[in-house]
Amino acid sequence: PGQGNNVFIFPGVGFGAWAVGSTQVLDEFFLEAAKELASYVSEEELAEGRIYPSIAKLREVSRNVAARTAECAYAMGLATLEPKPGNMRDFIEQQMYEPAYGEIDYVTPRKKAPDEPPTLDEKMSRAMGA
Repeated sequence: PGQGNNVFIFPGVGFGAWAVGSTQVLDEFFLEAAKELASYVSEEELAEGRIYPSIAKLREVSRNVAARTAECAYAMGLATLEPKPGNMRDFIEQQMYEPAYGEIDYVTPRKKAPDEPPTLDEKMSRAMGA
């Protein structure tokens, strides 16, 4: 069971077509994407009944599906990006979003002193009967 199309195929096909300005998305793109995806499943995994690669490989698989799709677009004369990138996988990698986040400093809210006046939020809550 799985969402192979939604997880491994459609994002890469769409991204690859977009990255090179393909004027169309044809069935051949999906065939090439399926071939690329299949290359990530080992004989051992197939013997275990797995038909998709590990989700841990998602970024790599997506990049390579997109690159193969982009190459297909050029081969079919559908890509509008000129000049054609020399190394399609590197080009696709450079276009990909990198979800990197800085460190977050968590601040523990200070306790209010007993003699402190109520905040506006507290006043509004009381007025509303909350």
